[in-house]
Amino acid sequence: KTLAARLRSQLLAGQALSDSHGAYDYFVRQEPRSGFCLVLQQPKPMTEGTAELMYLVAGLSLLLCLGLCVLASMRFSRQLFEPIRALNSAMREVEEGNLNVQLDNRRIDEMGQLSGRFNRMAQRLRQNLKDSLRQQRELNEAQIRMMQAQLNPHFLYNTLDTIKWMGKIHQAPEIATISADLADILRSSISADELVPLRQELRLVERYVEIQNIRFSGAFALTVEVDEPLRDVPVPKLMLQPLVENAILHGFRDRSGGEIRISAYRTEEDLILTVRDNGCGVPEEVLAQYRDGAPRPGGHFGLHNVDAILRIRYGPDRGVRFVPVQGEGACIRITLPVFRKGEEPPC
Repeated sequence: KTLAARLRSQLLAGQALSDSHGAYDYFVRQEPRSGFCLVLQQPKPMTEGTAELMYLVAGLSLLLCLGLCVLASMRFSRQLFEPIRALNSAMREVEEGNLNVQLDNRRIDEMGQLSGRFNRMAQRLRQNLKDSLRQQRELNEAQIRMMQAQLNPHFLYNTLDTIKWMGKIHQAPEIATISADLADILRSSISADELVPLRQELRLVERYVEIQNIRFSGAFALTVEVDEPLRDVPVPKLMLQPLVENAILHGFRDRSGGEIRISAYRTEEDLILTVRDNGCGVPEEVLAQYRDGAPRPGGHFGLHNVDAILRIRYGPDRGVRFVPVQGEGACIRITLPVFRKGEEPPC
């Protein structure tokens, strides 16, 4: 069917004129003289295909804009919040004790300035920690040297008094022995070494017992049970002498025939030293102090000093311990870490 016939039938039926494609608009005008109808054909400004294409283009443009907005917002969010997350994570590590954390402060905005301040704060904290540890170590070493330099003044007075009266009255050769032993003890007490081989400590104890045996006319005996390899283990100086002195002054105060036994054995990582005597034992109040882990100075001055030295140098669980014994007497146990050659002991 031709377009003219289609339009004629629509015109006679009084219908709106249209073609089969809908691509044109039609207008009818009747000529007044001749009575002919003029049909004007005008292309439509927008066809259905054009509209669909425009809708498609608009939809794609909208999706593209949304995608670009999402990407831009993600990048902006990353630039804004990533430094904040990094700062938060770094602060968490500092709270957990890691002071070596550093932030990237190559940015020139406010976040870069904040990162730079955080890095400087962490650096100052590290330096303050180092200074604090150094000061604490120096304080501990000073306390150790001070305690090691303290000798029981009664022992010195009594020894010097013994030398004086024996020189005046008896003219005995024991004077030379006492003088030599006392010189060894004083030499060890003023030396700068804080750790000495165990054999040196044992020799110092033997000198001390020799002096006291002369003073008390052989009232007690010393037995040393330490294997030769263990005698080279480094121990704090003046550690055994106060324990032996405590046994003599407090354990054998009104007794004779006493015996002091020093023994040592080694576990995998520790050296176990024990000082055992058969004296009158230790008062319950003193035992209670050392069971509580907080001994207080008092009548057992040397014992307190040894306990304090061990706690400062090796930790709070390395102090003096009293071991229960069967029968009379007391037994003190000391546990020391054994260091291999070239290793540094803790300060």
